[in-house]
Amino acid sequence: MKRLLMIIGVVTFSVMFSISIVGPLLNELTIREDIPLGPSPNFTLGIVFSLGTISLALFQIPFAILATKVGRKPVVIIGSILLGVSTIAIGYSGVLGIFIPSISGVSGKLIILSISRFLQGLFAAATWPILMALIAVYFRDEIGYAMGIFGASFGLGMSLGPVIGPVLVGLSNIYTPFILAGILAFIATFIAIRLPEDRREIRRTEKRFIYDPNLIIISLVAFTLLYTLGSIVVIYPRYIRNYLGLDVKAVAIAMAASSLTYTFLQPLGGKLSDKFDNRLIIVVAGVPFLIISSLFGYAYDIYSITILMTLFGVLGGFIFPASNALVGLIAPEGMENIYSGFYNMMLSLGITVSPIVVGVLCDIIGYQYAYFSNGVLMLITLGLIVLNRSRFKVKAG
Repeated sequence: MKRLLMIIGVVTFSVMFSISIVGPLLNELTIREDIPLGPSPNFTLGIVFSLGTISLALFQIPFAILATKVGRKPVVIIGSILLGVSTIAIGYSGVLGIFIPSISGVSGKLIILSISRFLQGLFAAATWPILMALIAVYFRDEIGYAMGIFGASFGLGMSLGPVIGPVLVGLSNIYTPFILAGILAFIATFIAIRLPEDRREIRRTEKRFIYDPNLIIISLVAFTLLYTLGSIVVIYPRYIRNYLGLDVKAVAIAMAASSLTYTFLQPLGGKLSDKFDNRLIIVVAGVPFLIISSLFGYAYDIYSITILMTLFGVLGGFIFPASNALVGLIAPEGMENIYSGFYNMMLSLGITVSPIVVGVLCDIIGYQYAYFSNGVLMLITLGLIVLNRSRFKVKAG
């Protein structure tokens, strides 16, 4: 069983690394490969990035259904290898796009980049739901520990991708990080061959509409966190490189400051959420988060950027575990999966719409004011938590 858990962890890490490496490099890729972004470059970057998250959200259930018919193992294997191909295609979109004619003023390079990003999310969707299903099937007696390993692998890939990518560009060229991500996906493919083969029929459950104000409020916390994260990994590199004129290594430092603290502080945040009122943790950390996330457009050098990114990671590392814990606490018995599903849907929605919304705001009103949207969302969320504090069922401190 330990070997199976290791396989799941490696494949999960590889998938998340491939997905997360793209965001901070999109702007750099368009600069070095001369990919025209049109009159609204930030909006275009947001659209390209969101194509991957949209396809990821749309195709998870279809691939999960397919896995019940043909088996989990072949779906994960095919998904992993095609993920590697599509990731490399993103890096070489400037080269491949030369052979594609422009359509309605959209260059062939941008078309290839957009298609490759969409396919990357699609093929990633062929791995996540199946890997989580394997944990549910084979680790029922220690599912918490197994899901913890899964989450750590997920977080590590998400953290290292945005850091290693810009560093490799600075040391080598724009193609290297995409090649590395593709190779990791190919390695994951060979490792996935060791996955067990089994088929399980879909258990039909009654579909019920959920209207629980508590769930909606807590899901808004997750939405806001991922909305802010999306504004960082996609739009902020352009602010650093194009607006401030800093080196690509500054992007790597910024991504490292936020993602590494965000990932590795979550275990500590989780322990605190078991001891104290989760609402209190969210509100106490949420107030400075509101301020910090609104000031991203006012950082003018690498030092102020690093400070803001570090504080974002620290505060997010405390808010997110408390938010996750509250979802479990408010879920009625037998509805845990549905509540978690809605919550995670809001996570995906946050990081999907953020690059588009913030990108448009940056083009219209400028970077300084665009990032105020992060603070406004958190202000609304905290207000709802405070106003509805008597509704929540929470653990005693």
